[in-house]
Amino acid sequence: MIEIKKALKELHNGKAAGADSIIPEIMKVDLDITANMLHPLFERIWMEGEMPNDWGCGLLVKIPKKGDTANCDIWLGITLLSVPSKVFTRVLLNRIKEHVNLRL
Repeated sequence: MIEIKKALKELHNGKAAGADSIIPEIMKVDLDITANMLHPLFERIWMEGEMPNDWGCGLLVKIPKKGDTANCDIWLGITLLSVPSKVFTRVLLNRIKEHVNLRL
């Protein structure tokens, strides 16, 4: 639970929602409730070794840089991912970082 709360705190506010329409701010309103909801899901993913299929999908959005939008070279593609999947991957990243730092 502590790992999930830490990962939730590390989410950036003001980011767009993914296909599930969940924005980071909603996940951060009450860390205890969100962590309690996500914990059983994360445990199941950990035990089964499979993430939900929709976590592998992202919405590809094109955003123009400054300049003439008629010029195709200034457009950037970004992928909007599921926020719960970002929390899960952040928990994994934090676990991996601890072990890597010990070896370095």
